[in-house]
Amino acid sequence: MSVTTKMTAVALCALVCAEATVADAERAMEEVVVRSSGLDSAASTSSRVGLTPFETPASIHVLSGETILERGDFSLQDALSRIVGVADQGSSGNGGTSVSARGFNGLNSVMRLYDGVQMFVAAGTMTFPFDTWTVERIEVLGGPSSSMYGTGAIGGVVNVIPRQPSRERSSRYRLTAGSNGTYRAGIDTTGPIADRWSYRVSASRQASDGWAERADSESWAVSASMRFEVSPKLTITLSEDYGDQRPATNSAIPLIDGRFDESLERKNYNVLDAERRYEDSWTQVKIDWAPSDSITIRSRTHYLKAERLWFGAGRVSYDEATGLIERAGGSDLSHDLRQSGNTTMATWTSALAGRPNTLAVGFDLNRLRFDHVYWVSQATTFLDPYEPDVGTFSYFPGGYNYINRFHADQHAFFVENHLEVTPRLSLLAGIRKDRYDVKRFERLTGVGSAASFDPSSWRIGLLGRITPGITLYGNYSTATDPSGSIGNMSAAAQQMEMMDGEQIEIGLKQAFAGGRGEWTVALYRIVKNDLQVPVPDEPGERQQVGEQSSRGVEVSASISVAERVRVHVNGTVLDARFDDFAENVGGVYISRNGNTPPNVPERTANLWIDWSFLPRWHARAGIRYVGERYADNANSATLDSFTVIDGSLGWNATDRSRLDLRVFNARDLFYVPRGANATAWSPAPGRTAEISWTSGF
Repeated sequence: MSVTTKMTAVALCALVCAEATVADAERAMEEVVVRSSGLDSAASTSSRVGLTPFETPASIHVLSGETILERGDFSLQDALSRIVGVADQGSSGNGGTSVSARGFNGLNSVMRLYDGVQMFVAAGTMTFPFDTWTVERIEVLGGPSSSMYGTGAIGGVVNVIPRQPSRERSSRYRLTAGSNGTYRAGIDTTGPIADRWSYRVSASRQASDGWAERADSESWAVSASMRFEVSPKLTITLSEDYGDQRPATNSAIPLIDGRFDESLERKNYNVLDAERRYEDSWTQVKIDWAPSDSITIRSRTHYLKAERLWFGAGRVSYDEATGLIERAGGSDLSHDLRQSGNTTMATWTSALAGRPNTLAVGFDLNRLRFDHVYWVSQATTFLDPYEPDVGTFSYFPGGYNYINRFHADQHAFFVENHLEVTPRLSLLAGIRKDRYDVKRFERLTGVGSAASFDPSSWRIGLLGRITPGITLYGNYSTATDPSGSIGNMSAAAQQMEMMDGEQIEIGLKQAFAGGRGEWTVALYRIVKNDLQVPVPDEPGERQQVGEQSSRGVEVSASISVAERVRVHVNGTVLDARFDDFAENVGGVYISRNGNTPPNVPERTANLWIDWSFLPRWHARAGIRYVGERYADNANSATLDSFTVIDGSLGWNATDRSRLDLRVFNARDLFYVPRGANATAWSPAPGRTAEISWTSGF
């Protein structure tokens, strides 16, 4: 961290302390401010000590499951793309779940949690969760978060929290039909079984014929849990979450002479018998025990089984010499991942020097076993762009196999403490020490390799309450990213150090108008060091000398502008760049310094308006803007910005039943929403519509 940055942090702390002193002198003028639900809602991701977003010296955003369903975001990626600073990066190669945050993208840089527990990445792929029907809420913590959750969180953390059992009996269902043969069905029921037992079961089914040729898809998602209240102070919850996806297998569309031919947007150049399937099972036992009023112990034991299959043709591109589509080989790829572990934490609330203090101490244990079976053919076929004879997988004779097994063991210890220094000034600090032992074994050659890593990370944040409804905060945090996925680290990556990162952030949060409005603003700078770059004149060799950075501002606001109208708006502006990075292009090492990392939009914005214009009628409209992006490190291929408009009209037939008509991409806009390369794009569907009936019973 530079001297200038450190001086900025010291100045910020002095400012917060000064504001707190002034505020103490004005305590007699305090008035109660009822904050709106966003800043004052539960947010377990932001800290280990039970702070709300309003109390946390960091950027934390919460999106409830009810809001997600009202907007018609039936996939997790759609819901995430409406959160400030988050952009969808999902593709078949990463399981459709990758996002970018604060200038950093990929599942190795933006961590995914499920119910507060890290899901480890293998082969850069994650496939669960994906359906929002079973989701209670989504929490996104911006910036480096390794001090809480371990390596792989320099851009931030996404925590998906499933619905929990309730003692209050409730049941509902949803039926949906729409364009392209789309249908959805969901049911959710919860309530007591006996005096101390309660349950919850949520299930969802989705299927569609798809926008493109041979782009049909289907999925199941089930979440079931049982809670036993052993005593008023001891609760045990057993849960099982399951997902089965068969995503569309349509290929990307190659650019022709550097441009996209919109007449090809529905073409599919994959083989007729292509297949993708992801099957995930997450089993968890949660124990919550409060042996006294000041001590709480939580333990989470989990087991994840993830089986994934990709079967079909390889990458496609346009061959200028022949005027045909070149299809590069094919592959039969499967993953078998097992993750088991436990997270246990004790929280103690007491007084330190006469001031309220909360201390959290805990550990994480995880074991990964990953089998990676990969058959690949290098045979090339050529197709007519407009009348392709795609054939079947037998077109790809001759190939070679990878059959690898990976083991990874993680042990971590963490401490976090929150001290109310004064009635208006609080200090949050945390530190974490991890150890990773990774092994790799090539089953065909008998060659193996192993390595160990001992990364440490920490954070410190100050928060000053300027008035009862305004807080000013600043934080400094560090993070580590792995050189490749922890679950299948290559022999070369095992010889490298973890990539280090650091962030300084300042921000302001305010609730106003008696809880009818709130807004937040965050300014940050993140630097990531030890990027992998090629070694000059030594093809295939890499070294760690690179640097990547981003700086930006995020603003989010929600306000009731009238009795029946509420507006939600957010936006981010950032400058993401390679500071020290070169790549090998045809044997020549070319600097990419100053370039923007691929698929990182530097401008994003969302607007959502809810209007209850009659007692039983409501209208909703959403506008999503994603700025220009680049498809390669050279910044030679540009993806245009886009603005998508969605809307809905709803009628509450009864107090527990609702009919919704939704339109997506109302302008019928052609755009490329996510990860693309310099030679082929995957456009989004045009205008679609659906009608949905939701009812309780």
